[in-house]
Amino acid sequence: MMKRHHILEIGGRIAFAGLLFIGFAALAIELNADPDQHYKTDSHAPSIVEGPLEGELRWCRHLGDEALHDKACLRAWAQNRERFLKYAPPASSQTHEVR
Repeated sequence: MMKRHHILEIGGRIAFAGLLFIGFAALAIELNADPDQHYKTDSHAPSIVEGPLEGELRWCRHLGDEALHDKACLRAWAQNRERFLKYAPPASSQTHEVR
């Protein structure tokens, strides 16, 4: 019985070492990656038609922290919030009753 426990202990240590190796390898890959790589757009991607609000929101994203004090960005964010959080009454005012 002592041998089985010893084998399981060694197997656990090997698995732990393997997971540590994988974690450090992933960390090294991420640290060596180009930081702008995630933001590059694919030249073959279809162009998306967007309205003025989407363009303004994109510009505010580009500004970063400066957008927090930009009146146009504050207005665009308010419009965007209103667009998603606005209450829309049901299309039909009739109540559905079960008979």
